[in-house]
Amino acid sequence: MLPDRSLPTPKAVDCFSLEIIGCKKHLCTLVLALAVALALPACRRATNPTSAGQATPSTAGQASGATESKERQAEVAAKTWSGLLSDLAPGNENPTGGWFALLDAPESSGFATVEYTVFPGPYLGMLDAGEVQVKNPPGQRFDFIDLGLGRADAAWMREIAKVDPPTAARRLDAIDRLLTGVMRSAAKQDARYFYKYIGAWRGQVLTRLAELGPAGDPYTPNERLTKINSLIRAPTMATDLP
Repeated sequence: MLPDRSLPTPKAVDCFSLEIIGCKKHLCTLVLALAVALALPACRRATNPTSAGQATPSTAGQASGATESKERQAEVAAKTWSGLLSDLAPGNENPTGGWFALLDAPESSGFATVEYTVFPGPYLGMLDAGEVQVKNPPGQRFDFIDLGLGRADAAWMREIAKVDPPTAARRLDAIDRLLTGVMRSAAKQDARYFYKYIGAWRGQVLTRLAELGPAGDPYTPNERLTKINSLIRAPTMATDLP
């Protein structure tokens, strides 16, 4: 028996049906929850002019620093996901919410560029994939399908209630950046089901951001909702994401 992978539909979210090509008959129609909008440098590598193809010491240092920064962003992203899954673990009656505070880390500014490996699902390969792992450095795998949008939404709403609106808005924006990295990785690996599923997660996060009113306005949640809604309805997957 296939697991129930339908998306819960929060009140703030409309539904639409997505047809996945190649699915078995009972998986051909997939309903994904997504909020509808309320309103609608290329760096040139420095080289030593006297030694073609060799980077200067300063450039080599910058490259090393950039790599280290990327790895740190990936580590913090993985730690954030790990904390969220731990809070949602069956039987955990005292979630710590520590993952929510990590969204204020300086590394969160690069969450959208963190790359993930998407693993084929057991039934239809990438069409039902939902388990991912940060690429570098690799670590724990995270199964977003089993986690579920409804449970995740309840978790971040619980944490939002503990902070002021500006903090809530800033952290919701960081959650959306986390999901952007996962969604882009899914597109690059042709994980169609997962791409649309994570798009639905982003729609719900942006809905919550829009509900914050003036505190959320600087992050343009309605504009981003419209773009995400369009992208997950499109026949192809985009890596250029809002």
